[in-house]
Amino acid sequence: MKLKFIILVLILNSLTIFGQNYEPLDLAQKLFLTDFPDVKKYSKDEFEGRPNKNDLGSNVKLDFKTLSQNDKTAVVNITVTDSLGKGFDTYLHFEKDKTWMIIAYRALAQTGILQQMLHEFEKMSEKDKQNLFKIDELGIKNQIDLDNTIGNTKLTLESDDNIIKYFNDNKTRFADLKEKIEKFSKENPKLSNKEISKHFEKELKSLLIGNYGNFYFPCDSCFTLTIGGMIDNTVGYFYNIEKSEIPEMNPSRVIMIREIGNGWYIFKTT
Repeated sequence: MKLKFIILVLILNSLTIFGQNYEPLDLAQKLFLTDFPDVKKYSKDEFEGRPNKNDLGSNVKLDFKTLSQNDKTAVVNITVTDSLGKGFDTYLHFEKDKTWMIIAYRALAQTGILQQMLHEFEKMSEKDKQNLFKIDELGIKNQIDLDNTIGNTKLTLESDDNIIKYFNDNKTRFADLKEKIEKFSKENPKLSNKEISKHFEKELKSLLIGNYGNFYFPCDSCFTLTIGGMIDNTVGYFYNIEKSEIPEMNPSRVIMIREIGNGWYIFKTT
């Protein structure tokens, strides 16, 4: 009887020290759906318990999705949708210690600059537009270029679900472009991604793609199309049929990867 009592006390003590063994999805939901006073027991590295439920605005809807989970790391996607139906995606990164621990919170960074730029574009007078078209360095020479820049910026800022929807709505065109670029690249092996992007500028723009390739996405065997972003904070699509060659998500570079299907994925970097 005494031995059973000692074992019970040791088990309870272990739970007190290490906390309950929540799965990453459980922790994400507790963090953003409940008051979670014990959050620091499940936090390490840079994450110190915020953002959490109390940092969200009112009248928001939250959707949770596990993007990846193995015996060492996990990433959970939290989509925050406001009362107007506008979605914004964020990502919690986890590491397995004795229990799962939240190590970082990520989202596509510097989107505020893009939103401000979009606002300025959409309220431009005709005179402002004509002055803009004269600035050669920007590459916006006419209304068609401006409309494309606006469309590309809007796609960059879209929710992950809508970025996937856009791809699926145009998947035949994406497949055709992939075939053309791969054929051209094979025939011109010395050309850089920048030069290839220039060659296919019209086709890329027609699909609201900023350029072929991505310096910040570490996958040489991937066929990569960058939609847009700011500096190293980018979003795009990639293709790779070999899952073993796809880079792992991490808080310092590839903050999210989500499968679309048939070898295609979306990604975000920071």
